[in-house]
Amino acid sequence: MQQMRLRSWLCLALLAAALVAPLAKAVPVDNLYQADVPVEDRSSATRNKMMDAALAQVLVKITGNPTYLNDATLSRAIRQSSKYVQAYSYSSDASNNTFLNARFSSTSINNLLKQAGVPLWPENRPRVLVWLARRDYQTGTEILTPNTILGGDPSQTIYQRVAVDANMKGLPVVQPLMDLEDQMQIAADQLWALDSAVITAASQRYKPDSILVGRITATSGGQWRISWWYLQDTQFEVFDSTAEAIDPALEQGLGALTAYLASIYAVPITGSYGVALNVEIGGIDGFADYAGVVRYLSGLAAVQGYQLRQVTPHRLALTLYLSGDSNQLRDALALDKKLEPVTGLGVDTTAAMQLRWRSDAAL
Repeated sequence: MQQMRLRSWLCLALLAAALVAPLAKAVPVDNLYQADVPVEDRSSATRNKMMDAALAQVLVKITGNPTYLNDATLSRAIRQSSKYVQAYSYSSDASNNTFLNARFSSTSINNLLKQAGVPLWPENRPRVLVWLARRDYQTGTEILTPNTILGGDPSQTIYQRVAVDANMKGLPVVQPLMDLEDQMQIAADQLWALDSAVITAASQRYKPDSILVGRITATSGGQWRISWWYLQDTQFEVFDSTAEAIDPALEQGLGALTAYLASIYAVPITGSYGVALNVEIGGIDGFADYAGVVRYLSGLAAVQGYQLRQVTPHRLALTLYLSGDSNQLRDALALDKKLEPVTGLGVDTTAAMQLRWRSDAAL
């Protein structure tokens, strides 16, 4: 009787999954298929020219890597951007600058990526806390605050310029407040020395998925050099950017980070089921959990489909059909933290991956 009830709950969950929206992901990025580009006027000639730039910007956001713009299929599509436009409008900022606001068809763009064989970086992306520090050999080392203006446009703080560039790349970022609490948690020399324990502790109040530290110096030759350190869980990456001005140095660094993240999380768009992976999922306790698991799996870009193999009290055994490989699925699960790896569930010994549905996953 209990087995029949569990199967009935599952059928209801499958029905509910088809009728309701997917669960919100950790950090879904909005407007991936939209771009705002500056224009000199509102003429059709200018609009047609800048629409190409808007599409290029969107392709960078949804792939994470500007090198894909060199692909023959994508570069041809950019020259034919009007085919992919869904709607456009104009807007102006406080300085009376005019912008073309373009929205492109997600279906058409995804079909374009499929045709080109270019992977898609899904909307669920790590939230990055950005710490910036500067060392000047005359004034010493300082942690930059949200009010710091450093080179470039004097009307924008350096963190505002980071936010604008990150938004163009589809990268969710947050800046430290540098209030009294931050000042008590971390010193400039500790941040510059990349003291991971101190940096991690000081970052906890912001609940980021990952941390990016940029250490800025001005060279004797008049260039800006930024040494970047990226930390996610216990893994870290280092890279550098150098330019004549601070803005391109920032852009280079954020571009390198998005390309790195896309190399981990981007998945190919295919028309048929790919790799099959058996999984066990524990921690299932009734209808709400069944519905949550189904909605969550349906919303993962790495999962093209699934098949139920076995139902027992509090556990499911499924076969997932993946867009890429199992490592991409593991990376996506580690980012969301809704399904956590465990061992010894004991439902099906052929399962390649054992997971547990977190009790707070549906919150």
